Amino acid sequence: TLVGDGTARLTGEGIIAAPSSFDVVTATIVVAGDLVGPEAITIANSGGLELHAHTPFRTGVYTFTEMTAGLSGTLRLVPYDDGDGDYDDDYELELRVETLTVAMGGTVSAEGQGYGVGSGPGAGGIYGGRAGGGGHGGAGGQGPVADAFGGTTYGSVYQPATLGSGAGDYASSGAGGGAMHLLVS
Repeated sequence: TLVGDGTARLTGEGIIAAPSSFDVVTATIVVAGDLVGPEAITIANSGGLELHAHTPFRTGVYTFTEMTAGLSGTLRLVPYDDGDGDYDDDYELELRVETLTVAMGGTVSAEGQGYGVGSGPGAGGIYGGRAGGGGHGGAGGQGPVADAFGGTTYGSVYQPATLGSGAGDYASSGAGGGAMHLLVS
């Protein structure tokens, strides 16, 4: 069990070896390398686990027997964006798990993990200090002025596998949603 004070954030850029059953409580582990050993992971009580689709040690797929996002536990899945402007070589994080439990108050999320503000194939426009929303499986929303257009539609609305585009490049705009592929058996 990893326990913190509710604000602790541990980033492992190498290989993190953990026991087969592992709990993350009141701390966040950022796996920027690899996580080996755990088959069953429970995240709870303001704990967090952040898995990255691309690291120097791993590309795309994580496999576990059991994953639980308990009360106020967050599992954040971060897709891969190489930042080169060629959106065809970016990809989702794939999580394969036999049993996935998301308790009331638990979260599995890729929120804000897509393309940054003003980026992506469906990035929103900006005009007169106002921004339009980023597009993806649907068009982005138009901003409060006519020329702050919403981003264009791309990808699949039924089987999305691409990262969401950011809103128009303005100070209060946001990044697009990330992409995840969950295989739960």
